Amino acid sequence: MNQSLDALEEKIKELEKSMAKKIQQARSKLTSERNQGRAVFLPEVRKRHRAMARRAWRTLWESPFLIILTAPVIFSLIIPLSILDLFLSVYQRICFPVYRNPLIVRAEYVVINRQMLSYLNVIEKLNCVYCGYKNSILASWRLGVR
Repeated sequence: MNQSLDALEEKIKELEKSMAKKIQQARSKLTSERNQGRAVFLPEVRKRHRAMARRAWRTLWESPFLIILTAPVIFSLIIPLSILDLFLSVYQRICFPVYRNPLIVRAEYVVINRQMLSYLNVIEKLNCVYCGYKNSILASWRLGVR
């Protein structure tokens, strides 16, 4: 019994080494590099991304009517979200020191970087900025009200 467990353990170690080697090979084929936590695409990849991009008018033309109809409602939340952001900042600056809570580092929750992808058109980039801002506000809100 003990020999079979030892053999099984040795087989698992061999598989882990093999998997690590395959992961390293896959990483070497990646089309981007990391720079300060951000993906930086190689020039030929950016060129392919731009070739894949749809024109803004085509995005509008191919979107279902109900999506275009609801877009103003979705984007109207920018006003209450901005007010929430302001109040959360004031709340944190006043109340957190009193209760000896550490301040929330917004940079850890604000991730607005997808608009940098070169295969997105203007409409898609605007959606990415809005979504990133909205999600960062809501993530910091969840922390701020604990």
